[in-house]
Amino acid sequence: MQQERHRSRNSQLTGAWRLAWQATLVALVLALSAGASAADRLVADLNRLLKSHGPDAVNARLSEYWETQSAHLGELTERCDVEAMTLSLALLQTTNLEALAGHHYSLQVAMGRCPGTLLPMMPYDRVQELCSVDAYIEANPEKDPHKEVARRLANLRRLGLAAISAKGKACVAAYERQSRDVTK
Repeated sequence: MQQERHRSRNSQLTGAWRLAWQATLVALVLALSAGASAADRLVADLNRLLKSHGPDAVNARLSEYWETQSAHLGELTERCDVEAMTLSLALLQTTNLEALAGHHYSLQVAMGRCPGTLLPMMPYDRVQELCSVDAYIEANPEKDPHKEVARRLANLRRLGLAAISAKGKACVAAYERQSRDVTK
C-alpha cells in the first residue's frame, strides 16, 4: 500500500515535470520564432523600401537607427541569413559611407563563415573588397590575420570555389594579396 502511494506520488511528480518541461519548450520555440519573424519583418520592410526608394533611402534609415535596425541587419548578415546577405549586397550601391562601412564589415565576416553561399551571390566587382580580413582584424586585433587568411583560403579550396569560377579566383587573389600586405 505504501509502495502504491509512493508510485502514485512519483507518477504525479513525473507528470508535473513533464508538463513543466513541455511548457518551457513551447515558450522557447515561441520566443525564437518571434525573434525570427521580427528579423524577417525587418528584412522585408527594408526590401520594400529598397524597391520603392532605392539603396540610399534604406541606408539613411539604417544610419538613423544604427544601434537597432542596422545592427540587427548586420547580425543577420554575419550569421549567413541569405535574405539579409542579399539585401546587404544590394545596399552597397550607396553614397552613405557610414552604412557602406557597416555592410562591408558584416559581409566580410559572412565571407569568412559562409563563402560557399555568399561568393556566388556577390557581384564580381565587389569580390576584391569583400574577400578581405579587415573586419576580422578590427574585431580581433590581438590575433594573427595571416592565420585567418590561410583558413579562408583553405576553406575556398576545400569548397572547390578557388578554381571553378572567376569570382573564386579573384577572391583567392584578394586574400593572397592581403596576406602579403598585412603586418601583425
